[in-house]
Amino acid sequence: MEYNVYIGLGSNVGEREKTIRAAFEAIKTTPHIRLVVVSSFYETSPWGNTDQPPFVNAAAKIKTSLPPDKLLSKLNDIEDKFGRERLEHWGKRTLDIDILHIEGVVCDTERLKLPHPYMLKRKFVLVPLDEIAATLKIGRRNIRQYLLACPDTGQVHKIIGSPRDFSMSIIACVDANWGIGKENRLLFDLPEDMALFRERTVGSIVVMGRKTMESLPGKKPLKSRYNLVLSRTLKSGNGFLFAEDIDGALKKIAQKRGARVFVIGGEEIFHEFMPYVGDAYITKVDAVTAADTFLPDLEEYDFVVETAENHVGRGGLQYESLYYKKQGGQSL
Repeated sequence: MEYNVYIGLGSNVGEREKTIRAAFEAIKTTPHIRLVVVSSFYETSPWGNTDQPPFVNAAAKIKTSLPPDKLLSKLNDIEDKFGRERLEHWGKRTLDIDILHIEGVVCDTERLKLPHPYMLKRKFVLVPLDEIAATLKIGRRNIRQYLLACPDTGQVHKIIGSPRDFSMSIIACVDANWGIGKENRLLFDLPEDMALFRERTVGSIVVMGRKTMESLPGKKPLKSRYNLVLSRTLKSGNGFLFAEDIDGALKKIAQKRGARVFVIGGEEIFHEFMPYVGDAYITKVDAVTAADTFLPDLEEYDFVVETAENHVGRGGLQYESLYYKKQGGQSL
């Protein structure tokens, strides 16, 4: 059984934004948990004990096969890794991760109460949750309705720092089985798709892994684009930008001041960025190949098809141009 779970994150000690980004990465790499989507970051006034620094809060959706009590233990382990000490109720904390709601689950134990008993009364919970799940229904109302009716007067305002800020997209050409490559080479020579790829990505940042970089013609960067390589081993290369992890990549992206961002592969890089991208441009060719790398299942990350167009390429090759968008509400 897989559960749809909504969590809230908060930090008011140290480098708050960096801590929550690192928490996303820790959640993403925890076995049996899939990080699906994250919210923007919001600076919020403290609740309960007001004699402490403001918080940075965020929300996220995860999917997991772990039962609620084991999921709570995993999230508590992540808090502990960031130095969380449970010394004061509603006090300062390096990192706080709360399970807010698990679809189809009601729980009332000393250790875990679901839905979270305070979630519908706190704007610092409802505002980021509204951004990713405005239509999520709890009881008779959805999150947007609870937010509009919330009497909480605490200050909540959006700040920069979330991976969501960069409006990242996936772009890929796949076969009928969602294969993207074989032996580090593209599966198809489809001029129409390559022309569209160039048209969409010129002037943007294209994010890739080392193998994708090495597969480029002459191992040279794509012209008229910022070529960003995510690699733990490579540090420099003619015309390429490098980052060793997601946080480093986001810092490089931020330096380009609003440039469009496209994640172009390969398989591992798609997995790395899947929770943080908002849409996907997919060319799906009606052919089965011997692919050895594949695009992650978009539906597992709550993508839905917005548009689909059928085409016939040169040589009679049939393909679809698909545009996917990640589900979720929009912030007020």
